[in-house]
Amino acid sequence: MWDSVAPIVLLNIFKYLSLREKLLASSTCRNWRTVLENPRCFLLKSIHINFICSQRNKNMDLIKKFLRQSEQTIFEWNICCENDILEILQGLTIQFNHIREIHLKPRGRVLCKRRCNYFDAVNTGMSVKESDKVADVLKLIVSKSCHLRLVSCGFDPCISVAVMSAVHEKLLSRSTQANTKSLCDLSLASSSCEIGQGYIEMLTNIVSFSNLHWLCINWDQNLSLLLDVICVNPGHLQVLSLVVLNINPSSIVKINPEMWESIGKSAPDLQLHLTLVETDQTSLFPEIFCPTMVLKSLTVVFQSQLFINNVVQYFSWYSHCLETLGIHSMGEILNKPTIPPQNVGAFLQNSLNLSRLSISGVYITDKDVLAIATNFSSKLLELNISRADIVRECMATDYVVKLTPAQLYGLERTVSLELRRQWTAISNPPIQRRIRQNTFQYLDKMELSILEIIPCVLQDCGI
Repeated sequence: MWDSVAPIVLLNIFKYLSLREKLLASSTCRNWRTVLENPRCFLLKSIHINFICSQRNKNMDLIKKFLRQSEQTIFEWNICCENDILEILQGLTIQFNHIREIHLKPRGRVLCKRRCNYFDAVNTGMSVKESDKVADVLKLIVSKSCHLRLVSCGFDPCISVAVMSAVHEKLLSRSTQANTKSLCDLSLASSSCEIGQGYIEMLTNIVSFSNLHWLCINWDQNLSLLLDVICVNPGHLQVLSLVVLNINPSSIVKINPEMWESIGKSAPDLQLHLTLVETDQTSLFPEIFCPTMVLKSLTVVFQSQLFINNVVQYFSWYSHCLETLGIHSMGEILNKPTIPPQNVGAFLQNSLNLSRLSISGVYITDKDVLAIATNFSSKLLELNISRADIVRECMATDYVVKLTPAQLYGLERTVSLELRRQWTAISNPPIQRRIRQNTFQYLDKMELSILEIIPCVLQDCGI
């Protein structure tokens, strides 16, 4: 992703970085040393480093140096290779107290590019041997770190159990109970056949007695047991995030309506975040949603028009509640952009309280982009639009210029400008100059707390 970015581009980006901002990088970058050796790099509040290839990182020594020098760094790891992840996690043990967040993303997301079945790809994950090694090191980090506030375990049950075990042991140890209070967000992979009752017992302690505010878990047979726990003692839990990976009658565990009502009484402020991933072209069953809870976030990964139609139709009653919406088509992975049905547009128009919007793999015109920016500019904090139709439709040659007018000044948190690899097919020098000038011009004016620029926007611009 960063392969052809000239060092001067990175230096120009550094001019606009402040203590409040982050930088997104990739292990495929030939300019790693340009990024990490820049003196301003150590002033960053956080740096997200995505490892998206299976090669061993040649700059591990530099990363370890960065780990030792940066005192408030947030790391996001994308697990793709046993050697990489083990070295990185072992490097993290150098400075336990510098770690605030760890995201372990499933390797399957990389394999999705060559597979049609999202469910199989997402669960491909790591080998058992690799998973065990990573789990051991991660358990050590969780046990020792005093300021770890977020752990995302991807979809690996072995790692989930290791993390839960470490947190559970800290809860049982009076000497380290204070340290456990920093853990607010926990994302777990659950599988009833692999984890069983011990999983629920540990989770009971974690939910009831820790400072947990956000819990993400798969919708499976363990969910009903977890809901029993929340009914009895919801603790500090404010958000329950459920991931439904396979929507069909056999995979959905129907929850008794009385259970949802009990939760509504015991935790009246509990919010629901729902992620739906289509793997079979089936209809959406109303039993998966609880009307007593407030739906604040909805993410949909779809393959068929039937699926997205059913989702939009069913959740149209809750669109006014949504603060976060993600619409992602598998067409992006299959290089077949999806034309969304018209009811998606109507759904967006009714979602007046959106603060975060993410769209990828969906056919969307420049007019649509500007309409979104205009309609939501007052409340929108994050806007991420990834388009897979640039070369096919030639609709986005002026994309960045149109994405940064005055309507977007309300974006105070994140701006993500992404044109993916198709950008190299645009060879209009005047347009490239306008994009280059406007990009940095608006960076000057916009008070961003987080800056995320995918540099393929800038490559071949002659900066």
